[in-house]
Amino acid sequence: MGKAVLVSDLQVTQKDPKRHISAINSRDAELHHLYAKTMSNPTHKSHIDLSTEINSRMRVDHVFEDFAGVLSDDQKFPLPQDSDCLKNMLKVYE
Repeated sequence: MGKAVLVSDLQVTQKDPKRHISAINSRDAELHHLYAKTMSNPTHKSHIDLSTEINSRMRVDHVFEDFAGVLSDDQKFPLPQDSDCLKNMLKVYE
């Protein structure tokens, strides 16, 4: 989790004056939602839901850390052109 941000500490970014620094990445929305839910209502279910999300993210991180170790920094791969191949890769990952 990131550092807690106080409302008084919010600043606007240079690109979009309406957007605050505290805006979260959409990929992290579920994690933030579950964390806030657990903090406001610390039931057993909310803790289990948060723990499940964290474990899932850790598993994904582990898979990609292992994968990154196989590739060297100078390897470059083109974008997939064969959608069947990409679909098969996603099935293997899942």
